[in-house]
Amino acid sequence: PVILITGGKGSDITTQALNFLEGYVSKIIFLPGSSNIRLHRHYVNSDSPYEFADSLDDSIRRAYMSRNKDQKIVVSPGTEHYGQAESRRDRYEIVHMLLKKHGQEL
Repeated sequence: PVILITGGKGSDITTQALNFLEGYVSKIIFLPGSSNIRLHRHYVNSDSPYEFADSLDDSIRRAYMSRNKDQKIVVSPGTEHYGQAESRRDRYEIVHMLLKKHGQEL
């Protein structure tokens, strides 16, 4: 059981990839950005639980609030590091810090 955080600015995730993921995830939380427009059209007609987050911080908070102890949180933006981070390494550090922050709040 996995909660997936994905999406963001700069690229779209294909419908084929989303169909594949539905078999492995219990919830998908989409990051804000241009790719969400295409993703939303796919999920409006789907039974899959999904949410749209306002930020990376919001997405991780939502994941921790809705998960049970057996679920894993996977952060896989599927896009380049636009906006908040200057590089992929910076984005990794930000994600790691937010996971620790929200994990400790529980």
